[in-house]
Amino acid sequence: MFNLISTDRKELRDAFDFVEGTGFFHCSEYQKTIYSIRSAYRVLDYGYNENSATTNSVTTIYGKGGWTRYGVRSNGDVYFSEYHSSPEQLQKAKVIGFEIV
Repeated sequence: MFNLISTDRKELRDAFDFVEGTGFFHCSEYQKTIYSIRSAYRVLDYGYNENSATTNSVTTIYGKGGWTRYGVRSNGDVYFSEYHSSPEQLQKAKVIGFEIV
């Protein structure tokens, strides 16, 4: 499982890049869209820190091309949406250790 708040940034980068392709994390960190990693950090910084154990996300990160989706819970936990992915990306997400929802 990965968490935007507590997981080492290099580990996060490697996980996202494994599923999405090399350079995805870096690119998404600097994108100004509402579905980027940058935006997810900003949402968490603005007070959505109450502990949420549900699958409900406070924000979403879109993968390369906008097809794959990662939900981010209010506590920073990141999960991979099984229904917004290709079979190949789903398998990669499982292998690398994303929670699958």
